Amino acid sequence: YSDDNFIGSPHRAINLLETITDQGLNKQLGIAQTTVKLADNPELMKSMKKAGITFLCIGLESINDESLEGLGKPYNAEQNKRAIKIFRENGFWTHGMMIFGLDGDTKEIYKETLEWMNNNLDSMQLFPIVPGQGTRFHRRMQEENRILSEDWSLYDGHHVLLRPKNFSPYELQRMVIDAYKNFYSVKNNLRRLKTSPDKKTALGFMVYTNIFGGVRKVVNSPQMKEHLEFLKSVS
Repeated sequence: YSDDNFIGSPHRAINLLETITDQGLNKQLGIAQTTVKLADNPELMKSMKKAGITFLCIGLESINDESLEGLGKPYNAEQNKRAIKIFRENGFWTHGMMIFGLDGDTKEIYKETLEWMNNNLDSMQLFPIVPGQGTRFHRRMQEENRILSEDWSLYDGHHVLLRPKNFSPYELQRMVIDAYKNFYSVKNNLRRLKTSPDKKTALGFMVYTNIFGGVRKVVNSPQMKEHLEFLKSVS
């Protein structure tokens, strides 16, 4: 079972978790998407663990306050970092979902973000920001003439679709690709295997990314290679 916004109503969530536990439905891996607010609710975290939910997908977006403010996020960088520390101390797998390429992002912040992810997350996704159709952000990017493509097959979170402020589009795409290669390298996967609260899942990620080429299938796909050539032409 899974949920993409599990703690919107903590009281209802705890009641559901208790039912899951009482019915013996807690024998398989449970995955839930949550905000960092969960870190302030020990009772809810305890109930989640009892119900078998040990894999958390957290929409952190950034560890840069300027970028978080630009996204309208209610949490700052220190709150994000503190929450991840608490989740790990409580034995949760932390899958951080990050956005890069915002106006406040720089090469220095990229290096800081990659180092922090490597030292604090069990797994990650790093998305170049996507101008979702129909949003205020999409309209603003249109007005600023920063949208590079409206080929909807590219709107999957992997492809750079905007002209960023502090990089060329090609540079940003390479940075995202290099972040995946670095984070899921054999060296870093082995290091996380030693510290992960879930050795079985950590081993599974290592096998998928290093042996079955899970990362290579995305960053070296024909579609990505074609997109890189396109980005070179518009940089």
